[in-house]
Amino acid sequence: MLSKPTILVIHGSWHVPAHYEPLVQSFKSQGFEAVCPRLPSFAAKPHIGLREDVRAIQAALEELVEAGQDILVLAHSYGGVVTSQAVTREYDVQTRMVKGLKGGVVGLVFMATFLPLPGESLADALGSSLPPFLPIHPDGSCTMLDPAQAFYHDVPSDQAQHWISLLKPCPAITQFSAITDASYLSYRSTYIYATDDQRLPYPIQKWMVKRASLLGARFNEKEVKSSHSPFLSMPKKIVECVQAEIDNGVYAVDPAFVDAAEAVRREFGEILAKMGPPPS
Repeated sequence: MLSKPTILVIHGSWHVPAHYEPLVQSFKSQGFEAVCPRLPSFAAKPHIGLREDVRAIQAALEELVEAGQDILVLAHSYGGVVTSQAVTREYDVQTRMVKGLKGGVVGLVFMATFLPLPGESLADALGSSLPPFLPIHPDGSCTMLDPAQAFYHDVPSDQAQHWISLLKPCPAITQFSAITDASYLSYRSTYIYATDDQRLPYPIQKWMVKRASLLGARFNEKEVKSSHSPFLSMPKKIVECVQAEIDNGVYAVDPAFVDAAEAVRREFGEILAKMGPPPS
């Protein structure tokens, strides 16, 4: 069984790591290490976009893999777009194992996220334009109308107002930046549907998973009866979903692969030994 990996939470649009702190703490209470780095595009002036967000997540990944940690990436909403582009195969735990390196990404969890195809943006996944409840302003930012209903309708109203107060401007460019890669085609993945989501409706979530699956993606599918923000309304339930996937071996590396990777490394060493030192 896979030991507890470090959970790398990748947050959604308008949100900041503070919104995900209840989820981070819920993971920590169950013995996980968990981090949620801030995506730099939100509230940045001048506006920056997906490229900078991808770099920030890759910097976080580099730090974790260099420490030899196993990592489970958990993305929410726009975080699924960032994850699709940022978590390239070089971070894969099996790829690193073949190279003789410790640590790496063991899998991906998509929690009510967007799943654009390669060449698509978040907006493309919604029909190529943003819906009316996401108006774009003259300064190039976009906002979510009625965030209490859109994000937090199953969160107590006093708490919802607090979380609303922490929302940041979202550069519209992040919604129109296309990905060129799709990590869900390379990694073992879980999709957690938020079945009562008011802004990324359950049928759209299902449709995106079905579409990605046609290209070869393979998702374990879970459901929670939640708004767009289960990380606030039911963080313990999300931890339970992730723990169940770990317990069921979803992200575990086959022992036969571990043995084969070690054999390949030994073979290379033997080849080098037979070749002897390079000529002077």
